[in-house]
Amino acid sequence: MRILLLSLFSCILVPNAQSLSCPSGKLTFVRRLFSKLKLDSLPAGDVIQVHESPPSECFALCMQDDSCSAYVIDYKNSSCLIVHNITTAELENELVQDGYSSYHRKLCLPDTLCKHEWEFDEVQGVQLFHYLDKIITNINSSDLCMSLCLSEPTFTCRSARFNQTNYECILSQHDRRTAAEVFRQSPKPGSVLYLERQCVEEPTGCQFRSRQSRAVLRRHRHVQVIENITTREQCEISCLHTAPFLCRSYEFDGENCILSPEDSASEFGPLEQPVKAFEETSEVDTGAVYFEKESCVDVDVQCGATAMKAVVRVSTPFRGRVYAAGHPYDCYSVTVTDDGHVTLSIPLHGRQCGTKNLGNGTFTNVVVVQHHPFVLRTSDRRIDVACDYEEMKLKIRGSKSVKHGELKPLAHTVTAVAPTPPIRLRVVNASNQDVKGVELGDPLFLKVELADESVYGIFGSDLVARSSAGSETVLLIDDDGCPVEPTVIQALDRLPGSKSLVAPFQAFKFASDSAVKFQMTVSYCLDTCPPADCEVPRSSHTRSYGKKRRRRRSAAQFFDILPGDVVTDVTMESPMFLVNNLKPTLDDEQAGPGGRWEPQFQFQDHSEGHIRIKAQTQGMCVSMTTLYVIGAVIGAIQLVIIFACAVFFFYRSDCHAKEKSCSTSTRSWPSVSSRRKLVCNQS
Repeated sequence: MRILLLSLFSCILVPNAQSLSCPSGKLTFVRRLFSKLKLDSLPAGDVIQVHESPPSECFALCMQDDSCSAYVIDYKNSSCLIVHNITTAELENELVQDGYSSYHRKLCLPDTLCKHEWEFDEVQGVQLFHYLDKIITNINSSDLCMSLCLSEPTFTCRSARFNQTNYECILSQHDRRTAAEVFRQSPKPGSVLYLERQCVEEPTGCQFRSRQSRAVLRRHRHVQVIENITTREQCEISCLHTAPFLCRSYEFDGENCILSPEDSASEFGPLEQPVKAFEETSEVDTGAVYFEKESCVDVDVQCGATAMKAVVRVSTPFRGRVYAAGHPYDCYSVTVTDDGHVTLSIPLHGRQCGTKNLGNGTFTNVVVVQHHPFVLRTSDRRIDVACDYEEMKLKIRGSKSVKHGELKPLAHTVTAVAPTPPIRLRVVNASNQDVKGVELGDPLFLKVELADESVYGIFGSDLVARSSAGSETVLLIDDDGCPVEPTVIQALDRLPGSKSLVAPFQAFKFASDSAVKFQMTVSYCLDTCPPADCEVPRSSHTRSYGKKRRRRRSAAQFFDILPGDVVTDVTMESPMFLVNNLKPTLDDEQAGPGGRWEPQFQFQDHSEGHIRIKAQTQGMCVSMTTLYVIGAVIGAIQLVIIFACAVFFFYRSDCHAKEKSCSTSTRSWPSVSSRRKLVCNQS
């Protein structure tokens, strides 16, 4: 290490300069990324330039020197400047932007047992536009605002905003990662400082997600290179427990482990090589994989006599929900304690939460931790929980014995809701058109569409039909991918020449609800998924593209996936459709063996990724609409006939009356002599 003394006074420290004292707290640093000092205009004091020194050495030099006010890291040249005996106000006036530097200022803050090299990140001109949990006025410095954040007793303060114009300090439970949707540039960027706390207690079960773009890491400035790391798990452990800063991402190439306090939510500089220590590694693609930390949760399972409780510790504040997979509105919890615990009680029996009894005293379920209040994202978690009630005999006095259920919670498995190729779950008719309203008994198809050019194959399991309110459900395809109710829906079959799946069925409805929607778990495996062999009575389908139990790869085996291995699962729902009550009559010739409707498929026109499905059936279905039309026509004909008869009847009656009035009157004449001339007066 070479040290060059650049003294504005010569090589002697200022004799009357006062060092920073902190009798009631601890000395730490606040970091401002992409900032440096103008050396030519610094006031009286001195600066020590340290060459070829990693950031941790610069931190140690300034921390051990009582007269050190700040240090500046030059990432491009792998050097740093140690600044002595210059006040905070003088330093702030000499800051300029630089894409390859960071400014670390020493200050005194309340002791929080934080072991990181800096306690706060400071960003100029940005802010959170909501979640203003506490507003404090008449605060004259950002240092005092940070102290108030650390000392806040009513909630965990993650960030603060200091307004240099009106001397206002705003504390928040959120930061730019927990509330990214409201984090943006301030309308007064010159007077607002965003202060983000770096030491917040988190759950230990953190999930890291692989990101393909290595350009993200190339924009990181403050990194630590750890050698002699042989596995990715060791690199991840180093990121979580041994980094001198809050580690949010890492890169591992099989030999070197590179830790970074930045992630996709951080502010980035120019896209160039930031550190000489791994410059050669960055310029050549060595197969290194970049990972970012996402959600952190801890899970504890408590087994009771009638229910098991999943106690999930989440990062606070928590705005989402914890629910049993497949039952987001029937079996869920949104209540979070002050220490970040969410408790979900899952009954062992009944259909409310969908708990499965494996038959050997083991009950299992899947818990979903959804961080957003409305939508499920890739950073959310699926956690397998189980309770094993193993019976054991206990001897007591009198040589009697009783059976006591010893509660042994099984180890839960945490898996990520990984990003997957685009798929669609559709309910279509024979013309491959999405349906919204159908008649009871209409021939339909449940279709899972996947792009044919995808490197993945798919299969389905846990298919459940639900009413609109979720109060009525029926399991149609089980966890193995085999039909549970083959008379309702048949097995999933793969379309010839395609990776999409289809299952024919006839429209059905629930007793109290005409709306039906499907929910199923779609699993992805490399290349193609082999079908599961199903023993389905009275069914012509014995092979289903359902969940055949194949080995799943752990994180350590991620790069050793073989064709057919399960990569990840995703749960999806179909659009809702309405079913009318009328049940159509099917011609006997239409029914297949056993009285079941047997569709015959023709597959054609695979252009543009769309598949047209045509169902050929014999006989004729008379729909409810057709019956209404026929009845209306018959009724109209009857009305016409009745009207014609009535008109004819009234016409004949009127004519008969007129004929009587037009006939000649008959009178009685007196006898007269034959000689008299008879005169007939006609009236």
